[in-house]
Amino acid sequence: MNRKSPGDNDAGAADPDPFADPDEPTRMITPEMRPPEAAQDDRSQTSGTNTGTGTFGDLTGLAEQPGQMLQEGDTLKERFVLESRLGTGGMGTVYKALDLRKQEAEDRNPYIAIKILNEDFRSHPESLRTLQRESKKAQSLAHPSIVTVYDFDRDGTSIYMTMEYLEGKPLDKITKSSGFKGLPLEQSLEIVKDVGAALAFAHDQGIVHCDFKPGNIFITDTGPAKVIDFGIARAVKKGDDPHADATVFDAGSLGALTPAYASPEMLEDVEPDPRDDVYALACIAYELISGRHPFGRMPATEARDNGLVPKQPKELNRKQWRNLAEGLAFERSDRTANVETFVEGLVDSGGGRKAIGLVATLAAVAAVAGVAVMGGAGMYFGMFDSEDPKPGTSTKVAESSTEGAGQQTAETGGTDTSAEKAEEQGPSSETAENSAGVGSGASSADEEPAPEASTETPPVQEAVTRPPRFSDLDVETLVMSASCADIHYNVEGSFVALTGYSGSMAEINILQQKIESLSGVENTNINVGTLDGALCAPLDLYAPYVRRNRVNGHGLKVQARNRDGDYVENENLVVDLRLPSFESYVYVDYYSIDGGVLHMLPNQTYPENLGAPDIDVALGDEDSARNWSIAAPFGTEMVVVLTSPQPLFENDREEVEFANRYLPDLRKQLEQVERGSNGSRLSADIFFITTSPAP
Repeated sequence: MNRKSPGDNDAGAADPDPFADPDEPTRMITPEMRPPEAAQDDRSQTSGTNTGTGTFGDLTGLAEQPGQMLQEGDTLKERFVLESRLGTGGMGTVYKALDLRKQEAEDRNPYIAIKILNEDFRSHPESLRTLQRESKKAQSLAHPSIVTVYDFDRDGTSIYMTMEYLEGKPLDKITKSSGFKGLPLEQSLEIVKDVGAALAFAHDQGIVHCDFKPGNIFITDTGPAKVIDFGIARAVKKGDDPHADATVFDAGSLGALTPAYASPEMLEDVEPDPRDDVYALACIAYELISGRHPFGRMPATEARDNGLVPKQPKELNRKQWRNLAEGLAFERSDRTANVETFVEGLVDSGGGRKAIGLVATLAAVAAVAGVAVMGGAGMYFGMFDSEDPKPGTSTKVAESSTEGAGQQTAETGGTDTSAEKAEEQGPSSETAENSAGVGSGASSADEEPAPEASTETPPVQEAVTRPPRFSDLDVETLVMSASCADIHYNVEGSFVALTGYSGSMAEINILQQKIESLSGVENTNINVGTLDGALCAPLDLYAPYVRRNRVNGHGLKVQARNRDGDYVENENLVVDLRLPSFESYVYVDYYSIDGGVLHMLPNQTYPENLGAPDIDVALGDEDSARNWSIAAPFGTEMVVVLTSPQPLFENDREEVEFANRYLPDLRKQLEQVERGSNGSRLSADIFFITTSPAP
């Protein structure tokens, strides 16, 4: 074959709408989702097509019903107000919508994006059921660089998906802009790192995007680049213009691909593989760096048959170009094996820049919770007692009421005698110092003894009134008023020290001023770390149960094996538990700053969570069936242990889910248990972990 240079990028195409790519980005189903007996030319088949979740009810007559003509100003489910159209594509129309429930809750960001599917889907109920199942898989892809999918639902004849609302612009609005000559190398590599991490995470979950292109990458105004439209479609070859950048889509077969970025195997209808996404990512990386598509937007099969060879971009050194060229290989066997290797080779070869921080994990758990999962040996929950209790210190801790929204726990082991003896009741003058249920405080005041009684009538004199000296209860009351906070306080004479975490440092400054205004306080020391706002909601929910555990001396304790709570990337996370003095069902959750929650117990590895009284248990130890190691995102996150006298959920939950979906269900179950005869045995404890990238 004659070798020839590819043509130039066809820049200058019309800009797409600000949120949705008009070419309608979609994803193809992965091999394991297809029934083994399905014929290659019958793409409408899926395994378990009659096992829908029931959200849509009977769909057989949906096509016969008159369609709803929705427009701006209409409301779906009496909840989502369509405010403005963001874009229209092959699958439907995307709107910016106001979530009335978020607005009622005074959420700072009450907006979401809603994709309303077009009329074609109403005639394909099986496609709707498949889309519903695939959207549930997309919900599990909780990652900082993957757009959040909230739900897939129906209102009358309108089928829609609710998603995270993003502010920014799709990448193809940049790459197709007139005069685009490429981005600076550092900026290009940052985008490749962001979306590469998203693809690698999805591949670990067994999901291949299969329609990855610039229109599926969203450059946000304030955060990382995000991959959109995971988990929606299957591949199918269709369409008249093979050079078009439009996604080829058919609701009946539920398939999609974009010829300019599809690998030869995708175009030839070979079963999908993570290396197909590597090819697409390599095309995008080349385009970002050089300003043009590596093969002039020609489909890979035609480029291969015509012997096209991309030219080395001048911005790349020899090693970088070798890595990029390997990702562009036409033969799958010659292509880079995985996204991690591709990104690491491209980024690490560029002037000593740090490689992408991807961790090989099991598919069940991922970086959304700030930890990655690794396999290990077996472990039986609750089968071993510890002879030596975990050492600890006595710390005075104020645990906020529900109204205060800031529950508090000591981050060290041990339970104070005063906490074990205290009762859950309002403080009296005798018990005011220990009303928080933990620790023992200094004397409330150095008061002079009362004078002896005298029968003589004292001379009339002017009364001298001394200002009352502050007590521990005064400090506790102020600390408990802080919302979204876990504040520990210690009083020594006229000195007050505060430690812990807070979601609002401005509120901590106000708290310090109030404490310093108390009569007798001469000095304060504030050592409070910052919490992300994503942790406020779980803090609110667990507050009364943390307080109950401390006041009633249940003895429940959670802490990380690293007692200081500081972890670095790839370090193994081991969680030590001390179970309460009664048999209980144990729930251990890891709450992440990106709004995710990882259920460490129970899960598929540890399905049984009934714990015996007064035992020590370790999760994630070397001999455990499941191990966790620290991964992005980094920051201060928290581990919570909750014990209940009865199971909270009938069915196992997904091991990773969004906290804003989990917490309402958890609250409902806790309220139900609370009304029972053993509701007083609900207890909780918290430990904070601060993570950072590897040096």
